[in-house]
Amino acid sequence: MLFCMLVRALNNKGQMFMDKDEKVKSSLDQSDLFCQTRKIHISAEILNLFIAELFPKYLRQLEK
Repeated sequence: MLFCMLVRALNNKGQMFMDKDEKVKSSLDQSDLFCQTRKIHISAEILNLFIAELFPKYLRQLEK
């Protein structure tokens, strides 16, 4: 379940953390998932957000 929550966080917040230059250079469509890219350096920032904010939020959603 933890792995699924991590993938969800990466896919939901991945585009938010990309720089404007990377968004312009990237050939990603909005429908593409962040996990399908090779933007490894951004993953650490998303994982920090996951630990601080998203994990408690996703856990509450699962408890319901």
